[in-house]
Amino acid sequence: METQQLHWTVKHVHNSPVFSLVSIDETLMASGDDDGTVKLWDLRSRPKAVLSQSVSQDYISDLIVDTDRNALLATSGDGTLSVFNFRRPAFKKQSDPNDCGLLCAAIVKGGTKVVCGTGDGSLHVYSWGEWGDISDRVNVEVGSSIDACVTMHGHSVCIGTESGSIQMLQLFPHRHLFDLGCHQQGLAVERLRLSPDKSLVFSSSHDESIHIWKANPFSDKPSMADESEAGSSDSSDADFDQDFSISQNRQQQKRKKFSGKKGLKKAKKLGSSNFFADL
Repeated sequence: METQQLHWTVKHVHNSPVFSLVSIDETLMASGDDDGTVKLWDLRSRPKAVLSQSVSQDYISDLIVDTDRNALLATSGDGTLSVFNFRRPAFKKQSDPNDCGLLCAAIVKGGTKVVCGTGDGSLHVYSWGEWGDISDRVNVEVGSSIDACVTMHGHSVCIGTESGSIQMLQLFPHRHLFDLGCHQQGLAVERLRLSPDKSLVFSSSHDESIHIWKANPFSDKPSMADESEAGSSDSSDADFDQDFSISQNRQQQKRKKFSGKKGLKKAKKLGSSNFFADL
């Protein structure tokens, strides 16, 4: 970053396109491809992967890390959650297949739970270490798949949907907190990231823009989002997004996640109550 020069490059690292990528620390990173293979890379031993494991029959939709447990978690379009140890590179566990694809994941409740966004618009909850079957299923009623999620605080997550909406949710107990905003023209929320102090939420889609939202739109504390909107006469109080053009080629619209997959049934209900029942 200091020299703004390309450090190194390796071609043909996967047999199919890379779909997910995560930086673990200064020397480790992981990648997942469209065919369900996860690779762990140590930049000190480039260009060879220190771990290569085919864990899924579908694409690796998301990769997240728990550095305290040396754990790398991978969700897949075939409905499985896979767990790796990245310090002693090894594949550890895999969940039972779900009836709908797992598209994203976040660690919540002090590291005791993992929530996964799904293709049917619900959140599947795993208890840490009990990877066989889900412990809870939360009906969010967003009307589309949940494509992205990030942990805000111990019991709250921010989710992004295929229809472009961004929402703040509380878990344990489950309730909807507020809508953060929506991408223009209903473009899907592909990724969500947080600023270091968690005061801002960054979202991206296929419009070559990054959108910035106040994590708490009801706070009076000034933020970058406020400064970006200063002087704009047509900005809306309900829409805090500010587009920043990115100098890169427009990404092709990725294939629709998990809709129409053969042999998959409609997600079964596990007896959990409606997400908004306590409102």
